[in-house]
Amino acid sequence: MTDFCARSTRIIDTEFTILLVKTDKSFAGMNLDKFNPTQWNPEQRGPKFLYSPDIAFECTAGVDIMRKDGLLCTVDNRINVLIFAVWHNRFHDVSGVSTMI
Repeated sequence: MTDFCARSTRIIDTEFTILLVKTDKSFAGMNLDKFNPTQWNPEQRGPKFLYSPDIAFECTAGVDIMRKDGLLCTVDNRINVLIFAVWHNRFHDVSGVSTMI
């Protein structure tokens, strides 16, 4: 997964938004230090990532990585799920969302 993060932070991809990895394996202990991760900062992005008109992911527990093109990515390691989200819009309007995950 760290190889994916390395490629994703170097390339300029204007369309990629999210990767969800569901597995029975654990991503615990994944070291992202070489990407200079930071904790969520409410001045840099909103707390929720809009996945679809009905679903948003709560991303305050993930770590943020700045891509070379200036887009912010969040890596959120949950039980059996890893979320890699690219914030093309850093402050999503989730007022009409019915499901928060």
